[in-house]
Amino acid sequence: MTASFVRQHRPLLHLFLLALPLLAACLPEERRVARQIVAEWPEKRMVFIADERVGSVNVFLVGGGAPVRVAQSAPFSRAAVLDLQLDAGRGLLWVLGRDSIDVHAADGLALRKRVPLDARNVAALRLEDDGVALFDADGALLGRVDASRQVAVWRARPSMPAG
Repeated sequence: MTASFVRQHRPLLHLFLLALPLLAACLPEERRVARQIVAEWPEKRMVFIADERVGSVNVFLVGGGAPVRVAQSAPFSRAAVLDLQLDAGRGLLWVLGRDSIDVHAADGLALRKRVPLDARNVAALRLEDDGVALFDADGALLGRVDASRQVAVWRARPSMPAG
């Protein structure tokens, strides 16, 4: 019964599946499906997952059957997660929120340091040899955070032409 229904209505089902992304784009922002932000640590068989609308990060142990949650960052420490980067060599997880970058111990998510963003519009992180680079939504470099001192160093803002 079900298989024949699917075969009979396949063109309509395809049209419906193609229309889903368009329909989702019409939803108000607070009702859209949130983006999942994922970082993997294959050597430790760990996966870090954050929902962009929820401020916590979950850590799962994978590879032995069903994934098992082994840690969760403190709820309410951030209003949202915009990006995260794993520095496996240093055992650090860098988590970008709206107003700070939180540096966690990757193996248990203990908070090591909170680096304030000073009202800058940081949208993304990129892991580098000596820390993380901070970028705006257009991809312009805003600054860096040194991994050892965990202090933000901001690029000078371009001066506005007199007009």
